[in-house]
Amino acid sequence: MHPNAFLRTFWQLEVKPQIFVAMSFAPEYRVRYEQVIALAISSIRLNETPLIPYRVDISKSGDSILTDIMEGVSHSRMLLADVSSVGKDSKTGESYRNGNVMYEVGLALACRHPSDVLLVRDDKDKFLFDVSTVPHMHLDFTDIEKARAALQTELLARLREQNYLTDAR
Repeated sequence: MHPNAFLRTFWQLEVKPQIFVAMSFAPEYRVRYEQVIALAISSIRLNETPLIPYRVDISKSGDSILTDIMEGVSHSRMLLADVSSVGKDSKTGESYRNGNVMYEVGLALACRHPSDVLLVRDDKDKFLFDVSTVPHMHLDFTDIEKARAALQTELLARLREQNYLTDAR
């Protein structure tokens, strides 16, 4: 389903106790997801309910992947996107990021408050101009314990910020 049709037709304010995770599904990112991202998310409890990491490749839904993405972006507490460089351009040598992840980031920024989006990356490469103002953090995924603790701390801070924004409204 096209994102515009989804937002105009099915948008609801229901927020599930989950964090939508946008990242590469390549095997070399599996440890990063399982040992850092998923554990940092599931260690956080909101009103005695643990948060659930939600990735569309793990979804059991029979819907299209685009519908699953829109569901996740619109109904999760927040979106966490690993926007780490995934390669170098063969002609320019410039690093590039996963296009699918950047698409999901764009959707989230179109329909969510910027404080609901957290970008993480493991590189110091030139960052994309369009999202350079979105808060992001560097994580060294090779130090699993330190990365998990740092991510958990940042997620908790973001969730508190969401509460402050809700209270201010």
